[in-house]
Amino acid sequence: LRLKLLHPTRADMDRVVTLAQGASGYYEGQVKALEATRWRLILEDADSSWRLTGKLHLPKDNVVTLQVNG
Repeated sequence: LRLKLLHPTRADMDRVVTLAQGASGYYEGQVKALEATRWRLILEDADSSWRLTGKLHLPKDNVVTLQVNG
């Protein structure tokens, strides 16, 4: 899976994280510290045949809900 973290105003701060299924069955990946702002999230498969979207407002949010786009 691929997780895109999109900065609201600076594309040079956008991040793409590849998530791999760990031994626990959950998908895991690493991302460096993010700036405190609102981030747009996109989770999709490698073929981009499906997509979930969400928003993350740092440092306020500690839970993110993703939903089907469309």
